[in-house]
Amino acid sequence: MAKLTLSRRIPLLRRALLSEAVLTGATGSLMFLGAGPLADILALPAGMLRNAGLVLLPFVACIAYLATRERMPRAGIWAVILINELWVAASIVLLLRGWVAPNGLGVTFVLFQALVVAVFATAQYIGVRDAGSAAQGRSFDRMTDGLTPRSRNAEWAPAIMIERLIRI
Repeated sequence: MAKLTLSRRIPLLRRALLSEAVLTGATGSLMFLGAGPLADILALPAGMLRNAGLVLLPFVACIAYLATRERMPRAGIWAVILINELWVAASIVLLLRGWVAPNGLGVTFVLFQALVVAVFATAQYIGVRDAGSAAQGRSFDRMTDGLTPRSRNAEWAPAIMIERLIRI
């Protein structure tokens, strides 16, 4: 039976998780502690900024915990990737639905942090995919058994495009 953990020798995945923990921790702290001034600068609701920052802090603790384990559980890593993707989607929906009325700087802030989170999710996906290949000697992990390479690539097209850009 294949192990459901990843060893410490997976540098991209570990770097992506640690980088996210640092940057998301800084952003969450800034949003939580500086919600008032940020609200004035970005024309975003202070309560929303404060609550979003507060939500990010335990998430950062979980990411840091995963990144510093000798063996990183796959389920935890997939949960981080999924949460990151949901954050990106929620950020875009927040703006498109008109639930907030930020100024130009506020729109830029929301879109930029969504882009950074999307890059983290993509790097983590590439890292876990590469870890699955290295650890099991096949193209991916058990979660994709039965999928053709084409369907796998179609499902993760943004990840594939960013991966190609990274290799250039």
